[in-house]
Amino acid sequence: MDYISEAERLKLYYKGLEEASEYYLPDEVRSMMSLETTDPNYNSIHQESLALYFNVVGPLHQVISFIINNRLIHEGIAEILENASDYAISFPPKEIFHALHSLEPYSAEEFIRTIVTDSATLHRLQQCYTDNDEQAFVSIINNGQCGLRAISYLCSMVWQKVSFSSDQTYEDVFNTMDAMSMTNTPDMGEDSRKVLRSSEKTAQEALKIIQDEEGGDSQKYYFAQYENAQTVFAWLRGLYVDNVKAFKPRERRIIEAILSRPEARVLTGSAMDGDDFHLPSDYFSLKNDSAYTDDYFTLRYEVVVAGPDKFTELINYLSDHGYIDNNKHVKQMFAYRFSAKMRPERIVPVEWHGRNNKSYELIYLVRNLTERADYRKMRRFFFGPQWVKDRDSSYAKNAIYEFKKQINQIYPQIYL
Repeated sequence: MDYISEAERLKLYYKGLEEASEYYLPDEVRSMMSLETTDPNYNSIHQESLALYFNVVGPLHQVISFIINNRLIHEGIAEILENASDYAISFPPKEIFHALHSLEPYSAEEFIRTIVTDSATLHRLQQCYTDNDEQAFVSIINNGQCGLRAISYLCSMVWQKVSFSSDQTYEDVFNTMDAMSMTNTPDMGEDSRKVLRSSEKTAQEALKIIQDEEGGDSQKYYFAQYENAQTVFAWLRGLYVDNVKAFKPRERRIIEAILSRPEARVLTGSAMDGDDFHLPSDYFSLKNDSAYTDDYFTLRYEVVVAGPDKFTELINYLSDHGYIDNNKHVKQMFAYRFSAKMRPERIVPVEWHGRNNKSYELIYLVRNLTERADYRKMRRFFFGPQWVKDRDSSYAKNAIYEFKKQINQIYPQIYL
């Protein structure tokens, strides 16, 4: 078989990689994820997660998959094809052709052999690939009886401009997502398990809404979606950082350009140094930046009188001990939720990393720092921990002693 030259193949490879970095989710997927909400309480977290999916997670996943799978897929093609029978997405012939030309030639030949058709048609398709004749390749598939499930599954690993079949419903998509999330192998790392658990939770919450089941709650779906976007991003970034030497210089430049996008920089803390956080001396004298009282807690008078330095000390303590992320945007968001001062441009919930995934320390803060201890707001302003089912205030006593002692040192008027 007379393949295109190595130089031509490499040119096509990097062209494909550049296109992958500009990847956007198809309209069908965007529509599926954009379950409409007019509730201002949840619209911000929904839009934030969509921005992260569209502008960072999608392109990052596409590029890293493109690089890694382009090199490795031919080594385990038989094992990979075992999962193809569950794949419900069909690639258009034109996109299959593009994917083939981003591969090593021997991988492309193996891909073509997975098309279910007669041997004469397979030979013609191989010749079209050799001749770089896209029009003929597409015409042969469109005019013949060709099974594309297996090759679509393989192409999805390197070229993910997917097209959903017209008869595939949102419920089908989330059922597939839920089924895929159940994959669990002994050699799977904890980060990968987190991604699967997060995807499973997102799919299940969406299915409850779509199927109108008891317990279907759009708020839970939005939080699950946001958490999934962050979890997948952290996994992809870790995959790159841990194996950075395996990537070529030009590949690294493309990946790092994605990681420099605003949504990614905030998550990694590179946009804002979390260790350099402080509030101005007149912080509590500033006007409120929200007339919507349901947008923030009202701090107790004693906390306000203690001043912004003490409030800064509290926030830095929470980040230093891992209760909230150590980047400036998260700290600004936390401060705003407790004061209505200096409203951040991006209003999103703060992830609370509770001890043993519990919310006791957060309940303790809300009970002791705020007037009226509105736990309904707490569950909207924060996400991450398991929420207790009964009256929240009674669980403040379960906060660990070291936490209560530290809060008492900052605010002595708060009794242990």
